[in-house]
Amino acid sequence: TLYKNELPHSTITDMQIFRNQAFLVLNDTGKLSVYYLKWNSTRRPSAPSRLSTNEAMHERLPFVMDCQNDKFTCFNVVEQHEASNGDLIVGTMKGVIKFYKWIPKSNKFEIIPKEIRTEFIDLFRMAHINHYVMLLNSHGDVKFFNLVNTGALGTNVKWQKQESPVSLHQGICNQTKLPFALCVSAERVVQVMHQKNQPNTSLVFLDYEEIFAIDSNDNRIMSSAMSKDAEYLILGTSRGIMVIDRHEKKIVSRRNVSDQVLSLDVYRYPDEV
Repeated sequence: TLYKNELPHSTITDMQIFRNQAFLVLNDTGKLSVYYLKWNSTRRPSAPSRLSTNEAMHERLPFVMDCQNDKFTCFNVVEQHEASNGDLIVGTMKGVIKFYKWIPKSNKFEIIPKEIRTEFIDLFRMAHINHYVMLLNSHGDVKFFNLVNTGALGTNVKWQKQESPVSLHQGICNQTKLPFALCVSAERVVQVMHQKNQPNTSLVFLDYEEIFAIDSNDNRIMSSAMSKDAEYLILGTSRGIMVIDRHEKKIVSRRNVSDQVLSLDVYRYPDEV
C-alpha cells in the first residue's frame, strides 16, 4: 500500500508526484503528506526484505506538513528547471502562498522564508506559469500574483466566475508552445492561453475561451484529468466518462457508466512509477 489515509473521516482533495521521488497527498483537513516512492538508493535491491519491521515502517512513514492555525488547500509541484522560487508552492485557506525547497539528504521539504499574503481567501487550486501563479478559489474566482515581487497582477480580459470549480490543469501547447491552463467547473471547461513573453510585468495577457459545456441539465462534471501530452482532457461526470479534444473543442470518446465518476487519472503503459 503506497497511501493509507491516517484520518478515516478525511477526504483526499489532490495528489501529485514530485519528480518521481515523492508522492504528495492533500486532504480536506489541511494536512499535506509526503510519501517516498523509492527505497534508499544506498541499499541493494533486496535490502528492503531484510529490514526489520520498525526500519521498514520508518522508511514508509510519510512526512506530514501542517499549517498550524491555517489549512493547506492547494499545492503545485515545480519542475526542476523552473525551481527558482522553490520546489513546492502551497496555498492556504486564508490566502497565504508558501514556498518550500526539497532537501535530498533528508528527503524533506523545508520552508523558504518568503510568502505572499494575497488576501484572496478559500484557495482551491493553483497553476504555476512563467513568473507568476494563477489562483482559483472555491467560489470560481481567479487572481494572478507575481512570484518575483509578490504583487497582484491585472489581466487584459475580464474573468467570468466559474461556479462549482472542479479542477485546474496546466500544460504547454504542442502547437503554439505557449503555456495554458484549463479551468474545469461542474458545467463547463474554460481554456486560458498565456502569452510566453509578457510585455508588461504588471499585467497578464491571456486568450480566454470556453472549449466545452455540458449538454444536459442532469449531468455534471465530477472529476477531470489531462493527458500527458496536454492534448486531451478526460472528464468524469455523473453519467460516465468523456474525452475532449482540446484543439477541436469536441467530444472524441464517450462511455456511460451506472455511477458517478468521482476520480480520474491517466497513465501510460508501461508507467515509470
